[in-house]
Amino acid sequence: RPYRAVCEESFFDAYASWFEDGTLQPVDNALGRSIEAGRGDVPALVHHDGQGGRRTFSYAELQREVEALAAGLASLQLHAGDRVALCLPDVPEAVVLALACARQGLTYVPIALGHAAEVIERILDNCAASLAVVVGGDDPAAGPLAEAAARRLGPERVVTLGQPALPGLRSYAEL
Repeated sequence: RPYRAVCEESFFDAYASWFEDGTLQPVDNALGRSIEAGRGDVPALVHHDGQGGRRTFSYAELQREVEALAAGLASLQLHAGDRVALCLPDVPEAVVLALACARQGLTYVPIALGHAAEVIERILDNCAASLAVVVGGDDPAAGPLAEAAARRLGPERVVTLGQPALPGLRSYAEL
């Protein structure tokens, strides 16, 4: 929705309101404008995995991934303002998740890998996370991260990237 004025301000009340009555959709700014400008096939995200592997996503591909994951997040009954904790390595899925959260009005909370389980639990408590997305598969951190998140949020509120580290957890691919 377009804004009424760029800035409404009162110098007497030390008050300023920016883009009054407008809404901003950051995913449209990040992806949609490039697609609308005819750059949908241009690389938007290039990931080098350090092992010689490379994954490239065009703006159009990235938008499709974001929209699909946003729908998956919506299916989990997450609502604007809810927090999604993200404890993943530097992989394209982390970018897709951040953009999907923005699309849905969710706040994503990045958590660095390497924290002890107790620290992860405290962070999840402090940020009042509604969902945790953690590394899975054969990553050595997968089990402790998934266990800590499941203890705090319940297994139905934990998603793993890769094979779930514990029974009852969802895989990112299922969203």
